[in-house]
Amino acid sequence: AKAYIKVNETLSIPFIIERRVRQGCSLILYLFYIVGEAFNLMIRKELSLKLIKRIQPLLVQR
Repeated sequence: AKAYIKVNETLSIPFIIERRVRQGCSLILYLFYIVGEAFNLMIRKELSLKLIKRIQPLLVQR
C-alpha cells in the first residue's frame, strides 16, 4: 500500500508500506519504540515552533 503524510494541507511524496520483519523477531519491539519516540519528539518540536497546524496520515490501497 502507498501512504502519504499530510502536514498543513500539503501531501508528502508517497512511500510504500512493506512488511519485511521475520515473525517472532524479538528486536522489532525495541526498534518500533525507538523510531516512534524519535518521530514523536520531532513532531512535538515542530508543534511547539508552530510549524505544523495539522497532521493527517493517509493510506491508499494498491
